[in-house]
Amino acid sequence: MAEDIDQKLLQRFEIIQKIRKVSGGVIWKAIDRKTNSVFKYIEILLVAIKKIDYSANPLHLLKSMRETVILQEISKHPNIMRVLQVINKGNDQYTIYDFVEMDLISLIKVKILQPKHIQIILCNIVTALYFIHSGGLVHLSLTPSKILVDSECQIKLIGFGFSQLLPIKDPKYTCLHYLPPEILLQGKVNTSADIWSLGCIFGEMLCHHPLFVGNSTFNQIEKIVELIGKPIDTDLSELAPYVLQGIQPDRKKAFTSISNDSIAIDLLKRMLTFEPRERITLLDILKHPYVNEIANKCELKKPIAPFQIEESSFKEFQNILRERGKKIEQPSNNNSFNQQLDTSRKKSFKESTPISALKQKTMTKIKVNSPIQSPKIQKLYQIDEKFR
Repeated sequence: MAEDIDQKLLQRFEIIQKIRKVSGGVIWKAIDRKTNSVFKYIEILLVAIKKIDYSANPLHLLKSMRETVILQEISKHPNIMRVLQVINKGNDQYTIYDFVEMDLISLIKVKILQPKHIQIILCNIVTALYFIHSGGLVHLSLTPSKILVDSECQIKLIGFGFSQLLPIKDPKYTCLHYLPPEILLQGKVNTSADIWSLGCIFGEMLCHHPLFVGNSTFNQIEKIVELIGKPIDTDLSELAPYVLQGIQPDRKKAFTSISNDSIAIDLLKRMLTFEPRERITLLDILKHPYVNEIANKCELKKPIAPFQIEESSFKEFQNILRERGKKIEQPSNNNSFNQQLDTSRKKSFKESTPISALKQKTMTKIKVNSPIQSPKIQKLYQIDEKFR
């Protein structure tokens, strides 16, 4: 069964609780009691164990295995989830990750994030995106549920199953509400797509609900135009002028409905521009007055070489993971870590005062009609079943 765990693994891992079901498997919170072979003591470590059943939906499996391979390639960054080990048992694959208390969507729902917390989380996401973008990788499916947050506002970026190396050929996605106009309108996609999604997440942290909740691709574009306005002229894609012609928003929403903080809204507007080339860059986000004080304490890292991630079949990914089914060697100190990375700023910032309210309030409680008739455009009006 998908929720059973191999008995031999239970000799090392003590299962605390099931965190959630995922496509083709389940994730548990557990204690790792591995014995240190050098010093002969028991290391106690909280971990997350993700089990994927090879007999499950092949597409779900391929996405999960692809994400694991990508994480093994890119996880030499403190704000990207580490794969500690991959264990293969029969038809099952167990992936061991660092355990992080909760995801960002859970924090947004309980409305306890203060401006300082939002600033720190935003800066940490920017540093993670800067790292992957510098290596030529675009996340493409950023949502609050793909950002794990601990009690010190440190984040771990996850959800790389649909990520792609530049140039982007055929972007896939799961959540409509965080997609940029260039994906919705089938235009060219680059790293600025992640900045749009980050802007949606930033706005959601400010107002505690998603900014754009459409029930179809066309309706999603309508929601976007209601807030940021309709561009006078755009070369985003061949479809864009025809689709935008059919959009007549009833009213223009005010950015003040999101927040009364004028500095925060200025940054948000710069992130949510219809044209990708006009969007603020990651480096300029860190220079913005809203986060500048905290950003000065952040560290930007680049990978020592562009990422190499080949598209593979299920069997090829399976073989890759079996070959890599060893514990990833972890650097013994910060110096060895820094030798692997080009560093351009100071040490990664942790909040000096942990969010005690996080632990007290959430850690134990949260489980977290257009006239256009072109066939190419008709699918923009189709309502996705999961948004009904």
